[in-house]
Amino acid sequence: MFSLLKKAFQKEVASSLGVGALTAYHAMKSVEPGENVAIFGATGHTGMFLIQFAKMRSCYVFAITRKKSRWLKDFGADEILSPEEAYEKLKGKCMTVIDPLGSQTFSLSFPLVSKGGKFITFGILTGDKVEISLFTTYSNEISIFGVTGGTRKELFEVIKLAFRLKVRVWKEFKLEKIKEAFSELMKPEREGKILLKV
Repeated sequence: MFSLLKKAFQKEVASSLGVGALTAYHAMKSVEPGENVAIFGATGHTGMFLIQFAKMRSCYVFAITRKKSRWLKDFGADEILSPEEAYEKLKGKCMTVIDPLGSQTFSLSFPLVSKGGKFITFGILTGDKVEISLFTTYSNEISIFGVTGGTRKELFEVIKLAFRLKVRVWKEFKLEKIKEAFSELMKPEREGKILLKV
């Protein structure tokens, strides 16, 4: 497998497959082809892959980010909206909403789920405690999925798709600068992944 990785893809993609791409791929397994999908944290590591995997399923993708980054169009986003714009435009209209950011965006992301739709989460970057209306959840028959990582089988499936994937690197650091890399990871202006060069 490692020889395949070495000769097949760019280092930026290869280094992302085991975590960012695999988590996104695992999350997308419950998404049906052609759905409207809203992806929060679209400029982040998993966000980039979620967009690409959603397009592979012929979904209409709303990339949700405060940065309004036009480069997301190159990754497959159909529309780019801020969380507030998404709340106003998409409330109750998305069959799948994916929010890996945590508590700060939950009040804007959860209401976007349509009747019979799905809410998927796998991150707590901004906190892990939220308030949820049980009435809204059961009356609209909303499913809530928590996902983490992926299976060995899914990793090999991701590797086979890697030729079609791309990554945007925000900044690259040498391994001895790992503390600086972590500080950059938490900056709100970050767009893309942080790459550590070993």
